[in-house]
Amino acid sequence: MLPGQATLGNYGGVKVDYAPSVNGATDRSATSVNQAFQDVAAMTLTSVRAYVAWYYASSTVTIVSCNAEWGNTPPTITRTSTGVYTVTWPTTITDDLGNVVPVVMYHGWGTLEGAIQQYCSPQMTSPNVATAFCWNSSGAVDPGSTSNAVIWVL
Repeated sequence: MLPGQATLGNYGGVKVDYAPSVNGATDRSATSVNQAFQDVAAMTLTSVRAYVAWYYASSTVTIVSCNAEWGNTPPTITRTSTGVYTVTWPTTITDDLGNVVPVVMYHGWGTLEGAIQQYCSPQMTSPNVATAFCWNSSGAVDPGSTSNAVIWVL
């Protein structure tokens, strides 16, 4: 399901015991499986899907670090204008079970690291694309090698 959203129904719905559990160390009751599946489904709604940190210098965007629920293949980052960046992740991924799953992200937050007050705010413009706006008290600013932009997306 990840990086998409899931419900208990995606995991086969509510389970019912075929017979009573005989050994609690080796048998799982439907009640415990139902709770585990419900907990997993609930986490798909609010877990961080991906993050990326980058800076811009000499007309080049350099990714410092990144990771995602589907692995650490870096997204594509392009500078649109001073302080504005488009961050693009794949539209689908293939999970470890071989399922092709759409990448769906809804919101994000970010920061611009450094000694002065600086900000970076991503806005999801499609399920797999964020536009990040970076600024400080003087206005739009590009993250430099000492002030990485970092965004996390849900």
